[in-house]
Amino acid sequence: MTLRHPPILASALGLFFLWPIYGAAAEGPAPEAKPPPAAHSASPSVAVELPTFKPGMWQYQRTTMVAGARGKPANAAVRKCSDPNKEIRDKRAQMKEKGCQFAPMSREGSHYRSTFMCPVKGGSLTMSEVITVKGDSSYQEAHESRYGKQVTHTTIVATRVGECSPTGAAAPQPGR
Repeated sequence: MTLRHPPILASALGLFFLWPIYGAAAEGPAPEAKPPPAAHSASPSVAVELPTFKPGMWQYQRTTMVAGARGKPANAAVRKCSDPNKEIRDKRAQMKEKGCQFAPMSREGSHYRSTFMCPVKGGSLTMSEVITVKGDSSYQEAHESRYGKQVTHTTIVATRVGECSPTGAAAPQPGR
C-alpha cells in the first residue's frame, strides 16, 4: 500500500524516531532552533536509560494520524531481525549529528518520557514521546510531533516474535 503525506509530514515522520521502521534525517539547520526544555525526573542527577530489549525477530506496527486531517490513519507493519537497543542508540546518534537536541529522559514506572527538537528546512520540529515498556520483548511508543501548526500523532507497537534465522526469517519460538 502506498501512503501519501504532505512533505512536512514526511519530514516529521522520518525524524520522529521511527528508527525501527524508517530511518531518515532532517534537512539543513534552522537558525531559530533552540533546545527543548528539560524533562522532569524524580532524580535529576541520575541519567535515565531505557531497559535492555532482547535482540531477535521484531514486529513493528505503526499508526499515524495528522491532527485535523480527513480520512483514516496511516498504518504500516514491518517484521525484521533487529537489536532495538543498538537501533535506538544509533538513531539518536544520527539525530544528534543532524543538530537535534534532547532533553533528559524521565521515568515514571514503566513510562519513559523524552522531548527533542530538530532543525528542519524553514523551522524546527519539536517532538515528545512516551515509551511504555512491557518487558524485554515488548514496548509501545506514543509520539507527538509539531512543525508550525501541524501536529502528527504516531503510535508504534513493538513485539519480539522469535529468534532470527540465518535467512532473516522468523524462527519458531518454543511455547508460542
